[in-house]
Amino acid sequence: MIHAGSEPGAVVWRAGSGQDDAGVGACSREKVGLVGLYKFRALISLDGREPEGPPRSYPSGTHSLMVRCARLGQPAVQRYFPAAIYRADDRPLNPGDKGVVVTIEIPDDEACDFLGPGQPITLWHGSDIGHGIISRRVFFTSVP
Repeated sequence: MIHAGSEPGAVVWRAGSGQDDAGVGACSREKVGLVGLYKFRALISLDGREPEGPPRSYPSGTHSLMVRCARLGQPAVQRYFPAAIYRADDRPLNPGDKGVVVTIEIPDDEACDFLGPGQPITLWHGSDIGHGIISRRVFFTSVP
């Protein structure tokens, strides 16, 4: 559960610290209560619409999609993450969109075990609806 209290100091920004225990670049995170919010830049494409269903658009910032990916270095281990997906130009995501730059926010402290530069991802909303690749982690350098 994410606890996003309204008290002063409830949100803390922390810059990435270089290397983690596995020798991988440490992930940036925005601390929200007890769970970190991890951000990644990605290039995604959405499949065309299903022939039997109406077209579905997802507004920028949608929480309707999940990201599925393999654990870094262990492709047999897959995981679904709830995500907020923000399009760089703030337009909605539509079926058939190709090569869209997005920022993906994942509220899970294990996100950096699964997502990193070059990692392929699948977008899921009841079934696979698109795919993409993580280009980089988004790091924070200042305190609001």
